[in-house]
Amino acid sequence: MTLAPLGKTLYDRAIPYRHGMVRMELRHLRYFVAVAEEGSFTHAAEKRLHTAQPSLSRQIRDLESKLDVQWIIRGPRGMELTAAGRVFLGHTR
Repeated sequence: MTLAPLGKTLYDRAIPYRHGMVRMELRHLRYFVAVAEEGSFTHAAEKRLHTAQPSLSRQIRDLESKLDVQWIIRGPRGMELTAAGRVFLGHTR
């Protein structure tokens, strides 16, 4: 199935937020879902995404920073989703 181009692809959308528009790619959503479901940046990077953990962590942190929202609380013994993260996970699935 091929979708006709609409000026922007499904993989590259700008989303509105209170300070303007933020560019978000489909991979950002896949990364977030993988981390949330695995409960670990390391496991998500190695098992599901086949990428480096520092890169994965940085991309999610950068997106959180751009949107001015925290989805994940990072701790010395792992991570957990914030209330906003749980809502976002429901929407991204």
